Amino acid sequence: MTVRRWVTTPFGLVNDTPDGIDRIGFFPVVSESADETIAGFDDKHLDFRLSIATADSRVYLTTWVRPHNLGGRLYLWCILPFHKLIIRNALARLGRTRRERAQLEEE
Repeated sequence: MTVRRWVTTPFGLVNDTPDGIDRIGFFPVVSESADETIAGFDDKHLDFRLSIATADSRVYLTTWVRPHNLGGRLYLWCILPFHKLIIRNALARLGRTRRERAQLEEE
């Protein structure tokens, strides 16, 4: 979270969410159903959403960003290489967690 604040502050992006709101990481949940949760925020520079969906015993992780101006496009350009690594890491961790749970259930 500290790194994100350091990177996003010059762009004027939101760094905090109100207390009492469900979150995924530091992103507030904006929509939830039985098979999909959507989190994210709207800011003056960009709108961001993270979707975590399940179907046919698979998990799908999708992100989308709509930049509003030059600041949003610059932020997206700077963060995109790291974003790809973060998503891959998150999916790998999810896979490990599912395998560990399956092993515990077998015991």
